[in-house]
Amino acid sequence: MTAATTTAGIPRREASRAWMRVPWYIWCGVLAVTSASIGGPWDVSWHRSIGRDTFWTPAHMAIYACGVLAAIVCGDLILTTTFRPSSPLRASSVRVFGFRAPLGAFIAAWGGIAMLTSAPFDNWWHSAYGLDVKIVSPPHTLLILGMRAVSVGVIFLILAEMNRARAAGEPNAGILQALFLYIGGLVVAGQ
Repeated sequence: MTAATTTAGIPRREASRAWMRVPWYIWCGVLAVTSASIGGPWDVSWHRSIGRDTFWTPAHMAIYACGVLAAIVCGDLILTTTFRPSSPLRASSVRVFGFRAPLGAFIAAWGGIAMLTSAPFDNWWHSAYGLDVKIVSPPHTLLILGMRAVSVGVIFLILAEMNRARAAGEPNAGILQALFLYIGGLVVAGQ
């Protein structure tokens, strides 16, 4: 008697564990984008109901957790792909300023750094020009661009892994597709 299979011909037992084959950096990227998606609307409602009482509000921490996570994870991905010749991503990487990594890692790392750069600038802006003078201030613009870059970088990482998984017949292609739709939905919804 043969084992039960999915419609793709993959054994059910293997398909049920497909989420374990999704690379760790993709899960971290999804967590980062989710954190910013929760923190953004929470921060707007916090400012409207309570005001900007301090930089260290939970909403701000949720937003900046995205930048920290993206910068650390993608920085690690860039360094390991560059300096470890046996890295599995080396063959499918691009070169930027002498570093090698998937394109999505460079985009998301830039976004994370931009987000973290905007934090002290935003704090100074509020001290110099008042609390919430305008929602579209230079530090907020940099923050939003950084959040978008992290999202686009994570989408690129997911799509690249999804292409590799489909070419190899891996069972995690469906989970990667679901993650792509999830992140894409957050981007379209406005994050």
